[in-house]
Parts: sequence; structure tokens; C-alpha cells
Amino acid sequence: MGMRGGVVRTSRNVDRVACLRPNARRALTNAADFRKLSDDKILDEIAESQRALLVLRMDMSNRKEIKTSDFRLHKKKIAQLKHVQREREIEQGVTKRESRRNKKNAFRNMDILKRIRKFDQPGDDE
Repeated sequence: MGMRGGVVRTSRNVDRVACLRPNARRALTNAADFRKLSDDKILDEIAESQRALLVLRMDMSNRKEIKTSDFRLHKKKIAQLKHVQREREIEQGVTKRESRRNKKNAFRNMDILKRIRKFDQPGDDE
């Protein structure tokens, strides 16, 4: 027996998914919502989620208390956004090879890094 989400489970198979679903569904949005976004907004959302993952990793390495389920939520959000992005490229007739070349060039030109907002720098309190 164990406690999970305030529900006592008597066996491994009893409502394990039901215990996890409320947290998993919380931050995920519908793909239809992502399809309404513009291309620039999708890139901004991807950058924000990647930044949030970085902050979570830093907090975990500094032994701060974090919700480990947030990793999964942000990874899923990034995957959904990239899927919508690729769907739009397919509609425009962009091949997989061209898509990869464009992404590589975007990293070389640092276009992607410009979208990530800067971290707050701690001031000198001394």
C-alpha cells in the first residue's frame, strides 16, 4: 500500500492513471489552441518552455524544492508546438532536409537565442 495524491492504493493497478491525470492535464493545452498561434508566437512559446526547463534543472541542481511533473509538462508542450510548426512547414512544401538546414542556420545566426528572455541578474547587496 502507498499514498499517492491523497489516494490510498491497495494494488498497483488501481487507478494509477487517475491519480496522475489531474496534474498532467493542468498545463497541457489543446493542439487547436497552438494552431491558432502565429509562427513567431510559436517560436516564443518554445523558447519560454525551454527556458523554464533550464530553470527547473538549475533549481534541481541547487537542491531547491521543485515539482518534477513540470519537466514532463514543458517537454510535452515543446513537442506539441514543434509538431504544429512542422505541420505548417509541410503545408508550405518544405522538405525534411530543408527544414533541418533552416533550423541549423537559425542556430548559427543565433535567432533562436534572441527569443529567450534574459535571466534576472542578482544585484550587489553589499
